[in-house]
Amino acid sequence: MGLTVGIDLGTTNSCVAVVQDGRPRVIEDERGYNILPSCLSVSGRGRFSVGHAAKAMVLTDPDSCLYNVKRLIGRKFDSEEVQEALKHISYKVSATEWGDVQLHLDEIVMSPSEASSVILKAIKAIAESALGEPVTDAVITVPANFNHVQRKATLEAGEAAGLNVLRLVNEPTAAALAFGFKKDVEKTVAVYDLGGGTFDISVLQIGDGVYEILSTDGDTYLGGEDFDARIVDWLAESFQQRHGVDPREDVSALQRLRDAAERAKCELSFVDKTPILIPHLVGNNNLEVELARDHLEDLVSDLVKRTLQITDGALRAAGIAADELDDLILVGGMTRMPRIQEQLKSFFGKPPCKGVHPEEVVAIGAAVHGFNLHAEGDSTLLLDVTPFSLGVDTAGGYFKPIVVRNTTVPCSESTTFTTVRDNQSEVKITVRQGEEPLAVDNNFLGEFILSGVRPAEKMEPKIDVTFRVDSNGMLHVSAMDRDTGQSQAIEIRDYISPEDGVERTREPTASGSGVVQEAAPTKASTGSDTQQPDSASVAGPSSSQSSGFMGRLKKMAGFAKDGAPHPTDPDQSAGVPSGDEAAADPTFGIRSRSESGSLAQEAAAARSRTVASAPTPPRVEEHREAPDEGSMEDPFAVQPRAATSSMSPSEQALSRAASGRAAEAAEQSELSQPPAPPSPTEPLPAEVPQPEADAVPSQGSSAEPKRETSPPPEQAGIQKKRPARLRISYKKSATFVREYERNLKRGGTFIKTNTPLAVGRQCVLLLTVPELDDTIAVRGSVVWSSKGLEDLQGQDEGMGIRYDETDEEGMARLKSALSQLSAS
Repeated sequence: MGLTVGIDLGTTNSCVAVVQDGRPRVIEDERGYNILPSCLSVSGRGRFSVGHAAKAMVLTDPDSCLYNVKRLIGRKFDSEEVQEALKHISYKVSATEWGDVQLHLDEIVMSPSEASSVILKAIKAIAESALGEPVTDAVITVPANFNHVQRKATLEAGEAAGLNVLRLVNEPTAAALAFGFKKDVEKTVAVYDLGGGTFDISVLQIGDGVYEILSTDGDTYLGGEDFDARIVDWLAESFQQRHGVDPREDVSALQRLRDAAERAKCELSFVDKTPILIPHLVGNNNLEVELARDHLEDLVSDLVKRTLQITDGALRAAGIAADELDDLILVGGMTRMPRIQEQLKSFFGKPPCKGVHPEEVVAIGAAVHGFNLHAEGDSTLLLDVTPFSLGVDTAGGYFKPIVVRNTTVPCSESTTFTTVRDNQSEVKITVRQGEEPLAVDNNFLGEFILSGVRPAEKMEPKIDVTFRVDSNGMLHVSAMDRDTGQSQAIEIRDYISPEDGVERTREPTASGSGVVQEAAPTKASTGSDTQQPDSASVAGPSSSQSSGFMGRLKKMAGFAKDGAPHPTDPDQSAGVPSGDEAAADPTFGIRSRSESGSLAQEAAAARSRTVASAPTPPRVEEHREAPDEGSMEDPFAVQPRAATSSMSPSEQALSRAASGRAAEAAEQSELSQPPAPPSPTEPLPAEVPQPEADAVPSQGSSAEPKRETSPPPEQAGIQKKRPARLRISYKKSATFVREYERNLKRGGTFIKTNTPLAVGRQCVLLLTVPELDDTIAVRGSVVWSSKGLEDLQGQDEGMGIRYDETDEEGMARLKSALSQLSAS
């Protein structure tokens, strides 16, 4: 197997690295450069030139060069970011008939993804020349806050360059991998990544080979280019005041200003002031000024403040105070700016880590991850998250998240919807991403129509909508009518605005606008009658069995980072309008039908905690009755299914949670409700001891709570087995204490093993810890497992075990051991 390279495809510069003989190194080109400018030019013969030669041509022939392409990739031409970028670039940019961006390089027209593929081909050639062998496998980094379409465009660029892209890794995560490579690191760190075009901040816990991202945030249009633009504007205004001409209106003059601004910015990281001289900037008029560091800091103070605001939000989302961090890792060339380092030192109360190279660490981390994917016996475990909430439109113009922000990926989450018109046969699923309560304020990703819904009275059909996010952050959406088995699925690729009335999905369907809405709960089957659509792009189990999809880490029922187990019932306060609002909705609308055991239940509660400060839509209990038939002019309008029973205590708690008391509500719900059935919706705790499973097939009881319906066939066999015995030995007492203090709060643990047990299997954890004479035995049940799932390269094998709270003796022994070891 050939070597796997790690590629940092940056806005201004790119870098490639590899791990050889267990040591990572940055690959240099033939001239000894280890950083490649992300510039592309074309010669008169139609041949492309990439890197330093292309950058030099920006000044002499700006119309024949492309740069800052990363800022345009995956965006729409009429977006604010693209329109702002047009003010600072010299090459021609236009819109396609779909509204996408297309770049003009002389007579060549290409998309940003195609331009990126040319740069990646040049990087691939550099790596092959230096390594002396063909290079196909690669791990490419992307900004943590890249949305779905931007990630897909980057992935396609790598494939077009002839690379087998094993994984897309978030840039801050890659930096953390490089930071902890082959080190015994047990720290909570923040990665502050301010590059040429993007800003990211991620908070991670690192220990025993586990890299768990607690939260991530950023701005995909905030970077060094914006700092340069402030200097360019100041220079242009100074020139205009003296000579009465705006040099920004001349393409060549603008490029010379950009070049001078970038050089001045870099120099002011080492000196207090620097002269700027540009002869014959416009005509015979020269530009001659002096820029001081203090003046530069005044020009960009709001940009620096913006990064600190985003950083503060990420820390709050992670539940970590700035002074609780062990290390601060700086990534990106802009972090060399003294002002930024001073502000960060003041904000975090500690100086940043000096042990990483800000411009090379991301590529090195990507190479490390590629190395870990192939390394035998490697115990490194990466728990990354999705940076945005993903969901569907709901009636009344609200947005219903199905996969909430900062969910561990890969993941698979489901919600059940229903109709609101008698004999409604079609529904539309409109997919968006974002955090806003109103649908129109979030990014449209795609939509499709599910036809063949069973004709029935309103609110009777059950339509399962499943969102699956793979390890690269790619989204797959499917919908299925339980009664008829009719299904439809798409892989979100390119998209256009929904008002355009045209779809660009894998399986185009009839156009039209539509929304969905969450319904009141009903007593129904919790999974045995739920099937997954028969679609290649949406494989994997559904309902309560959708945990562990692709053998990857998933969210587990009751495993909450705040220590409060999640209630079982759905958040009924999310996105529910009145009857009149539902009647005003366009065609093909459907409404969510949250049920006991649904994967969307904890997702709604999690969003209540994450976005507690957001405006709360009308509450469902205020609109449980169907609106008057006469008020529905649209034959396909939808509305909630009337509840068949009063609200449970957990429903009441979740209603309070929507008003800003999520933690308290979840705590009260746990006290008033029996343990929730396994429904993986919280990130698994990170624990890496390798257990020696000694599972003996024999009679035993199931770990699944009693349901109204019979268990699936695959679980019926499991119920006949005696609890499996899992032996876990710890080399250090400190490791045991750290992991189980956190695991007790979350109600369970994750075990990485190549021989996982099936979901529903009871087990006994036998924990051997130094300084303790007796083995600790704790009962639990498997609620997540990679057993029997699709085997993909680079996946993590393992299982999630939820503790049995009725095992009072075992839990007391565990708590006593933690107390004893912590005191010593």
